[in-house]
Amino acid sequence: MSRVALTLVVILALVGCAAESGTVRVDSPGSGLPAAPSAAGPGFAFKGERVAVAIPAFKNVTGRPEVEWFGLAMAETLTSKLGNVARLKVIERNRMDEILKEMALAQSGLVEAKFMEFGKMAGAQNLIIGSFQAIGDKDAMMVKVTARAVDTVTGVVVQGQGIDAQGSFKDIFALQDRLAESITATLRVEVTPDEKKRVTAKETSSVAAYEIYWLARAEGDPARKITLLRKAVEMDSGYALAHLNLAGVLFAMTMNQPDNPEVERHAIEAARLDGTLAEAYNVAGTYYDRLAFAQNKAGSPAAKQTAARAIENYKRFVQMKTDSDSVFFKGQVERAKRKIDELSRI
Repeated sequence: MSRVALTLVVILALVGCAAESGTVRVDSPGSGLPAAPSAAGPGFAFKGERVAVAIPAFKNVTGRPEVEWFGLAMAETLTSKLGNVARLKVIERNRMDEILKEMALAQSGLVEAKFMEFGKMAGAQNLIIGSFQAIGDKDAMMVKVTARAVDTVTGVVVQGQGIDAQGSFKDIFALQDRLAESITATLRVEVTPDEKKRVTAKETSSVAAYEIYWLARAEGDPARKITLLRKAVEMDSGYALAHLNLAGVLFAMTMNQPDNPEVERHAIEAARLDGTLAEAYNVAGTYYDRLAFAQNKAGSPAAKQTAARAIENYKRFVQMKTDSDSVFFKGQVERAKRKIDELSRI
C-alpha cells in the first residue's frame, strides 16, 4: 500500500472512532497543545476486575429516516460517557464494526440470535441493546429510549434498574445522562464523584450543533460532510469532536496539498479544547509528518521544525494510547513510533 493510501486509511479510521474516547471538554484559554494525560486517564485507579460492555447502535423503531442518525449518536455518546468509569471496559466502535463484518452482519446489524456469539468475539460480558422512538414534528419532538442489558454468557437479560428515558429532543443531553446512570446501576458498577463529573460532561453546549455533527458522521459524501462539520463548528466553536472530524476529513480530501492551514488549525484546536482526545494528536502529527517530508524534499529549512512538531504530537498520542487494549490503537501506536523514528532523521 502506498504512503498516501495508508495515510488516508488511517485518517478516515481515526475520525470514524473519534467519539468513543471518553472525552471531557476543557475550555482553556491560550494557544498551544495541552500536556497529554496518562493513557488510562485520571479516573482509572481501579485495579480489580472490570465489567466489559458493548453498546451497538440503537434501533429506530419509528422508521423515520430523518432521525436515523440518532441511533448511532446515542450509542456512541453513551460509549464515550461510560468510558470515563474505571470499573467499566467499554468496547470501542471500530472493534464492534470489525466483528459485525466477520459475522456478516454489517448491513443488517446485530440480531438477538447472535448476541452471545457477538459478546464472546468482542470480549463483552454485557450488551446494551436499545431502541428509540421519535414522536412529533421537529420543533416539538419527543424522544423515548428503551434499552436492556443482556448477559452474553447466559443470554439472560440483566435484572436491575430500568434503562429507559424520555423527554423533549431539546433536553437530549439530560436524557443521555439518565441513561448512563441507569446502565451503571443495572450493571452494579460504582461511579465515583469525579467519574460522575466526567460522565455528565457534554460533547457540546448546542443541541443543534450535536445534530449537525452526527448528520455529518452519517453522511457519505465528503464534500457534504465538510459543509456540515463546518456548520457544527460555527454553531459551537468549542465543539472538540467537530474540530477533530473536520480536520480529518479535510486532510483526507487534500492528500496532494501538504500545506493546508485549515487542517492544522482544527486539529490543534481539538487538542486544545480536549486534552484527552488522543486522536487529535494523531491527526496533527500525521499532518505535520506529511508536510515535513514535503518540505524536506523541497530542501526547505522549515522541514526540521515541522518534523519536531510531528514528533511532539506523535509522542503525546503514544503516551495516551500505549496501554490501550484495542487492537486498532495498538497498531496506531506502533505506526506513530515508526514515524517518530523516521522524522528524527530529517
